[in-house]
Amino acid sequence: MSKKPWPITLLALLFLSEPLFKLLFYSWYWQRDVHFLLTTTQMKSPYIFGMYFFGCPVAGVAIWAVKKWSLPVFLTIEALIVVGHFQNLINQTQPFFSIGLVCLIVFLNISVVSYFLIPAVRIAYLDPRVRWWARKPRYNVNWKCIVRQNQREETATLANLSQQGALVSLSESSSIRLQEVFFLEFDFDKYCFSLPGKIRYQKHLDDRIRYGVEFQNVNPQEKRALRKCIRILEKRRYPRRPKKENVFKSLGQFLYVFVTSGRGLIPSLTKSSTSQKEDAKTLPFKKVS
Repeated sequence: MSKKPWPITLLALLFLSEPLFKLLFYSWYWQRDVHFLLTTTQMKSPYIFGMYFFGCPVAGVAIWAVKKWSLPVFLTIEALIVVGHFQNLINQTQPFFSIGLVCLIVFLNISVVSYFLIPAVRIAYLDPRVRWWARKPRYNVNWKCIVRQNQREETATLANLSQQGALVSLSESSSIRLQEVFFLEFDFDKYCFSLPGKIRYQKHLDDRIRYGVEFQNVNPQEKRALRKCIRILEKRRYPRRPKKENVFKSLGQFLYVFVTSGRGLIPSLTKSSTSQKEDAKTLPFKKVS
């Protein structure tokens, strides 16, 4: 699976569409049309109007982003929603909100908050290293390239390429210094690249050494060119890792596993054994300290 875990995706979509579902539910619950709900006195308050229509969608964006700022934004909005429901219960002039309804809404909000406080879920928002789905796909290319470092220049093989880095194969007699930045130079289509990078991983294979390279401080022009290059590779169907998956098939598998076994609600922050085997074909590295 190369997409975000389905529990995170589905919860984000639920929060993004919450204002529509809320209008439909209240219209049914109070037996009033939508126009009446939108023109009530409470809706004239900018705070209530903003929280009603924008609170949950902003929380949905925070859930979807999976960044360090996501949890504080999400928890703040959830707290404001809970407080707002109790204020409506206390200040209402007509019995629109029953205690049971408010308690049900608060319970649902607390349940969602509790889900994101589970350590296995929370760490995805706090530690970018576990977000395996954020890694860019790698395309197997096997192109000739030049590795240039200071006054040294060596011919190498570019085994695979992504927007974030590359896998480069050099001879064991290579004089490239592991801790120094070098430039990876290659041509493709109408583009000529000279990308600064640093070695992060290495693996000895026969009489060659494979280096995992992370691009660093790439100028904006070459970043744009690299993105276009990757799109061409995708269009020409170069082999890639991870493989491109069918969204509907992936969703169906998630729902089937969840319904039949109850598993899958807590997102896995490690790749499946299948994905690990696929990556082992192209990234069997030892980290360079």
